[in-house]
Amino acid sequence: MWLNPLSLYPVTCDTEFSIGYIDDYYLFTQPKLVFDFKAHHSYLFVGKSYQERENIVKLLLYRIKQRNQKVFMIDDLFCKNNTNINLIHNDNQEVLCDLFSNIKRNQNSYLFITDLTLFLQNDLYKEFLVKLLEMNQKYNIHLLLMNQSVVTIPYRILTLISCKISLSNDNVQEVQALFSTTEKCIQKKSGYGLVMLHQNLLECSFFQMGDIHEL
Repeated sequence: MWLNPLSLYPVTCDTEFSIGYIDDYYLFTQPKLVFDFKAHHSYLFVGKSYQERENIVKLLLYRIKQRNQKVFMIDDLFCKNNTNINLIHNDNQEVLCDLFSNIKRNQNSYLFITDLTLFLQNDLYKEFLVKLLEMNQKYNIHLLLMNQSVVTIPYRILTLISCKISLSNDNVQEVQALFSTTEKCIQKKSGYGLVMLHQNLLECSFFQMGDIHEL
């Protein structure tokens, strides 16, 4: 029995860290796309569209706020001055180095880097991120990463990230590089993307924030 194509839905009120739906046409199901930090210590979003990345930023901050959990956000693109989060700019090396040095005090909190390319231009930041990815079981930090392209992400870091999600992208080579696959698959529709589940590259749709403002 064929399922209807995935639609775009407003953000739901639930207790899960869900951000959309997955179209699993292999199993004929459409489960929610739920973050599971017991299974994955880090999530990477890659998308060219500023608007789509902004929607994901709003959605993730909204979900974190629902849980009353602490988030440290390293951002120069989306948030201006938000008193609800710990907002740090990439050029504030003193504050960032202090955060890195005391990261153990912030277990179970979220570290959200919205421009990975800019962040990795600083060798100290890059060294910290590699350490955090390699030893996350020790630090227990929930990593949320975002970038405009996969091309600028070093291969070592890309392989250490446990879950990747593509926003709409019409570049086959970029999608293949992101998911380390030879499968030729793209997703061009706004609000939709691709995710790997059970070794299958599947279409997903993301909740739309609409008039809910979290930035």
